[in-house]
Amino acid sequence: MPLPYLRSSLTALVAALVLGSACSGGTDNTGTAGSSAGGRGGGAAGASAGGSGGSGPAGSGGAIGQAGAGSAGSGAAGTGGTTGLAGNGGAGPAGGGGSSGSSGSAGSGGSGAAGRGGAAGGTAGTGPAGAGGRGGAAGSAGGTGGSPTGCPVGAVFCDDFEAGTLGQPPNAARWMLSRVGGNGVIQIDSAQFHGGSKSLHIDGTNQFHTMAMVTGAPVFPLPTGVLYGRAWLRLASVPGPNTHVSWIEAGSAMNDQAETRIGYNLGQMDINRWPGDTEQRAPSATLQAGMWYCVEFMFDSTADEARVWLGGSELTDLHVTNWVAPNPQNGNNTNAIPNWAPDYQAVRFGWELQGASIWFDDIALGYSRINCQ
Repeated sequence: MPLPYLRSSLTALVAALVLGSACSGGTDNTGTAGSSAGGRGGGAAGASAGGSGGSGPAGSGGAIGQAGAGSAGSGAAGTGGTTGLAGNGGAGPAGGGGSSGSSGSAGSGGSGAAGRGGAAGGTAGTGPAGAGGRGGAAGSAGGTGGSPTGCPVGAVFCDDFEAGTLGQPPNAARWMLSRVGGNGVIQIDSAQFHGGSKSLHIDGTNQFHTMAMVTGAPVFPLPTGVLYGRAWLRLASVPGPNTHVSWIEAGSAMNDQAETRIGYNLGQMDINRWPGDTEQRAPSATLQAGMWYCVEFMFDSTADEARVWLGGSELTDLHVTNWVAPNPQNGNNTNAIPNWAPDYQAVRFGWELQGASIWFDDIALGYSRINCQ
């Protein structure tokens, strides 16, 4: 048989064998469906401020079935992850209220510090802000530097000069300066003081009249015609034996009209009146330089009476009713003078006649005795 014909016959035979095997004995292999459960993404709950839950990732698709001649496997779509719930932030606690401030101390004017504010409320969530602290209680009114609340018992006016400015006159709202015949010194000083650290220094510089005056409210007009006063005074030098001076005088608001005056004459404390210069002296009351003395007085325009105390003890030789001295040798008048008292409209402190240097401190005025406290 020719060779070409033989090759053609063999080829046809192999094709027939293969076709017959596929039709009668082959198994159909179906691909396995892809299994991918959907991921479930659980959002964690928010901690403080509400956090949003994360979405779960989508499930992966099923793998394609391996080829035979069968159909391709069908991968089921994975179920989408459950959306996490939003976390609820916890409410922040309310801030605590601040403590009340401490009350201020009493003093030559003081005021109490306000309380600090309370801390702010919690910052998280919806908590309310903390309440602010209450303000501190107001400080007590200042001491005897001008407020009646700081005055000693019985006083309606007082001044310890602590609120004054060194080298300047006393408070112009409370004191009027009274100078006649010169420009003597009337100023706040720290070189000498009875209490605190300041006083009122007056130096007449050898002029006629240098004084600080109180007139008008709250002291005048006097409700019953009676004026009580108290002052601490200190002399730079004692007046000479033939020197007559005045340190405290009360009466008309204008100087040398009608006055009752306390001072020094013939080396002794004295009380006298103007006009007329009628006098009573107290031999037991001799003062020294460089020492503080408490002088009290009472002037009564209704009863025509005056009284003086030194260091808390009354000087009976200076007790005036009609200007006839209890001891005739201590006065310059023997004839009773009725209705002598002036209308007390003002009181002055300083130096009159042959002016010299004197300090005053802790002055107080009122309608009953004040004493030396």
